[in-house]
Amino acid sequence: MTEKSIELSELPPEIQQLLVDKCDFITRRRLRASSSLMYQVVNSTKLYIPFVKIKELSNEGVFVKLTINLFKDDYTLKFKKNQTGGTRICQDFRKEVLIENSDPMDEAVDWFRQMCLQKNITIGQFQIGSTYDSKIFTEELDEVLKKSEIPLKIKSIHCVGTESGDLMWNYFRKSEISEISEKNISEIFRRKKVLKKVGNFGNFGISDFRSAHP
Repeated sequence: MTEKSIELSELPPEIQQLLVDKCDFITRRRLRASSSLMYQVVNSTKLYIPFVKIKELSNEGVFVKLTINLFKDDYTLKFKKNQTGGTRICQDFRKEVLIENSDPMDEAVDWFRQMCLQKNITIGQFQIGSTYDSKIFTEELDEVLKKSEIPLKIKSIHCVGTESGDLMWNYFRKSEISEISEKNISEIFRRKKVLKKVGNFGNFGISDFRSAHP
């Protein structure tokens, strides 16, 4: 008697989520792109990413790094401008992807939005910065964060440069933030005694900011 194979889509929703929960980041991405059903299942299954870094590189585009398992699995991409005015996406051990008539910064920020700015995703440490403290890069990211109905959920943040520090401080100041301990508040004010004078943190380093939307 021949056993009938069962498609993933035929399984109950709770079983689908259990299976997706066991998948690594790459497999989740592939499942997410396979069908509208799996797109919904993946987006409704919680994922914790310990470390995310997004940084503008001098004359090289934008670097994005996701660490899924600490000291083990890193997923890195570089979004660079090619000679024909498009974007070249370089990935570790993978074939380059070319996107014509596109800007590397736009593509990098949009990739971050799709992969990290989701209801089901929580980031451990979010690191943001640029080589030359570029306003263009921070303004691009600021625009995406402002337009999103989904809050960025992170446990800690590290900003490199005044522009990125101002961006994240203004973003969280306008968001509903909870669970900030007195110790963290004291540390922030200790580092930035000029807060009241300039009205922003600038480079405020690593501090705990927890969203009111866990």
